Amino acid sequence: MKARSAAAPSTHAVLATAVVAGILGLLATPDLVGQELRGRLVVEGGPDQPIEGAVVTLLDLEDETVDASFTSPQGTFTVRADSAGDFRVRVDRIGFQRWRSEVFRLDPAAPTFVELEVPIQPVRLADLDVAVYRNCEENPRRAAEVELVWDEARKALESAVLAEEMQLFRYASVIFNRSLTRQSLGVTGVETHLTEGVSRAPFRSLPADHLSRDGYIQEEGATVYYYAPDANVLLSDQFLSEHCFALDRTEIDGRTLIGLEFEPRDGRNLPDISGVLWLDEETARLDHVEFRYENIPYRGVDDGRIAGVVEYARLPTGAFIVRDWFIRMPALLKEENRDRYHIERFNEYGAELREVSRPDGDAIVWREGAGIYGRIVNSLTGDPLRDATLYLDRPRGDDVIRHTGPNGEFFYDRLDPGPYRVSIWHPLFTVIDFDGLSAEVSLAEGEHREVEFALPAADFVLRDLCGRDSGGTAAVVGRVRDLETDFPIDRARVWAEWTELRTGAEPGEGRGRQVATSDAASTDRNGTFVICDLPIGTDMAIRVEASRARSAARSVRTAYLVNVADFFLDDPSR
Repeated sequence: MKARSAAAPSTHAVLATAVVAGILGLLATPDLVGQELRGRLVVEGGPDQPIEGAVVTLLDLEDETVDASFTSPQGTFTVRADSAGDFRVRVDRIGFQRWRSEVFRLDPAAPTFVELEVPIQPVRLADLDVAVYRNCEENPRRAAEVELVWDEARKALESAVLAEEMQLFRYASVIFNRSLTRQSLGVTGVETHLTEGVSRAPFRSLPADHLSRDGYIQEEGATVYYYAPDANVLLSDQFLSEHCFALDRTEIDGRTLIGLEFEPRDGRNLPDISGVLWLDEETARLDHVEFRYENIPYRGVDDGRIAGVVEYARLPTGAFIVRDWFIRMPALLKEENRDRYHIERFNEYGAELREVSRPDGDAIVWREGAGIYGRIVNSLTGDPLRDATLYLDRPRGDDVIRHTGPNGEFFYDRLDPGPYRVSIWHPLFTVIDFDGLSAEVSLAEGEHREVEFALPAADFVLRDLCGRDSGGTAAVVGRVRDLETDFPIDRARVWAEWTELRTGAEPGEGRGRQVATSDAASTDRNGTFVICDLPIGTDMAIRVEASRARSAARSVRTAYLVNVADFFLDDPSR
């Protein structure tokens, strides 16, 4: 989660998930005592056709939100008020115009039931002339066509906030932190872990007013935090008043997307963000938000790749959720004797959604289109290969990156029919001098294919590393890297020490114990070392020395033919 440098503050990615009272107001909890409105939505003028997945908002006569909920597959809903009075209902559906009911009264004597016929009035984004609104408008509500796109995005964002507040779902996500090269953004290392829970993602949050006041890049001691906009932030009055808006249109993977662009208004000098909310032109669904950081407070650092993406998915219930997100931030080095910085490398911190279920455990299907899935096993140990990076080469568009979590599993969805190529990279491949794996897959419409990958067998790897067959011995391989920079350290010395029973003692001499030491060759330019001819099933003490830095001894058991141990050295001379 942190990219640290000896000469500059470290960096930390944060998805801002602050819960801001405002657009949706205070949502009722299930045990709230008050006036209850039960109802059902049906399509106006047709057969008895229920409306599923709409957001129903209870409004007072001042048009303030009292409560909100989703309609069921039968079109039913329940909302509550603290007291009796006059109210109206607002209905929001993606791709259809907003609708409001007539005023009705909630009676304290008994729950009120209403059946509401809602007219079908589609929203057509394809008819918009985006060229008319290329100039940045001060507020999306002040230009009719910009407001139309914003209104569809707002529905999705409010739906995401409502689902979170109602704690409707459980999520399982793989959190990743990957290191990238400065020039090509090639992955040089990945760490992942699995997180599960109800409702809110486990990320540090900030309210919109804090981001407005202090900016989207903030220093806390030696650490720099980069904040991303969640639904609450995008919906906030602060965000709308501090950014201007325009329209755009593009083609991605054969789909037409219409974009609501935003950028900081003139005169705002705090670290901020600009970007685009992209909506599917045909369905008007919010697809993803891409953003980049502006007014970066480090002289000499102005790179459009310091950015992020938040992808959304719509569940069958009508709720929108964050499916994937990442923030790309720089690891900086300060130039000697100058108040300037340069980018040493990049870090990307984010998450990939794996499973969605109701709190009772029932799974919810949320993936769309064709898909590729599988699981990768580490042939050296027989365990799942976690922290692997997968690249999907598509007929159109850029590669799509995914990661294996603790169980070694991966998936791609939302794929069109056609040929694909899946390639795998893992830090282990650098250690064992292996080029990687790939597979060709051809998908039909809606087809899901499982892909199996076979890593080299342990005896093959051992023969390649040590130049001979096992002969009943094992090897320990690994990399030595700098703790601050993550750079490999060459010419480091690695020792393996262990104790073993003496054999071949003279008659009458007791069987004693002796200490054996194996001295590895120096690490190469990749920081890689190999120690061969070690006894199998033995506890080793591995230690490393380089220049003025040395590691504490680490216990490694040679349980397999090839055993991996990575080391990070902290040089006290820095």
